[in-house]
Amino acid sequence: MSDKAFGIVTIDAEPSVTTFSSDRIKYHLHYSAEYRPARLKKLVSDGTILSNLTDLDRSVAEAIERQVGMMLENDTEYLRAVAVGDLAKARGLENMD
Repeated sequence: MSDKAFGIVTIDAEPSVTTFSSDRIKYHLHYSAEYRPARLKKLVSDGTILSNLTDLDRSVAEAIERQVGMMLENDTEYLRAVAVGDLAKARGLENMD
């Protein structure tokens, strides 16, 4: 993942910007524009694009967290580090960014 932020500007009574810090939203928008333009246009027209992107970002983050959790449950190096109290090593193995 990247530290670059990607913003969505919404025009309503007061313009606002919602910033997403993951590249997955940028990728999803480019993919949608190229392969599913009618769906993207509908989400924008309906005013549901922001909630859709927020839900997508949250869902992907939760899925990644579950996968990392499952990986750590089975990682012998991580389990060994936790068992002996080597928190620095355990945290280093947890850091998936």
